[in-house]
Amino acid sequence: METDVGDESRFTFEGETIRAAYMHQVLETRASAEVLGRMGDGSPAVVSNRFGKGRAIYFNSFLGVEMSEGVPPVLEAFFRQLLVERCPKTIHAEKSDTCHLALLESGDTRSLLIVNNAGDEENVRLFNLPTGIPLRGLASGQTWTGEPELTLAIPAKSWDILTWVASGK
Repeated sequence: METDVGDESRFTFEGETIRAAYMHQVLETRASAEVLGRMGDGSPAVVSNRFGKGRAIYFNSFLGVEMSEGVPPVLEAFFRQLLVERCPKTIHAEKSDTCHLALLESGDTRSLLIVNNAGDEENVRLFNLPTGIPLRGLASGQTWTGEPELTLAIPAKSWDILTWVASGK
């Protein structure tokens, strides 16, 4: 429960210090809450509560504004882990901020657009790809035999589209 509002500050999350831009909310937690991060004074900054089959995670600051300038790596890893726990079959990637991905679906056909806006080659590591189904790079001309994990080197200022048929046909 929010009890007050404080000034801009910082909090510690998994050993990393993260800026809490603009202001932060002073929280009072239930005994059942798990405190994942703390303010400098020891008060809760990131709180987790389980409800039924779900989990609510509350940050006491305006992280959305802060993350528009880049997601701190510790938070990116935390959010990725949440995704994997909640949606274990979801295709996801480790990539730099200069690479962009979009998954398109049409019937049984899947296309994964990968764009590298950087001036250097970028490695994009993909997870939870379909197994046993051939993937074809439309720009690169390469074919991969459906491994669940794949690392692609995308040239500078370039792109590729991986395409496959979900049914494997």
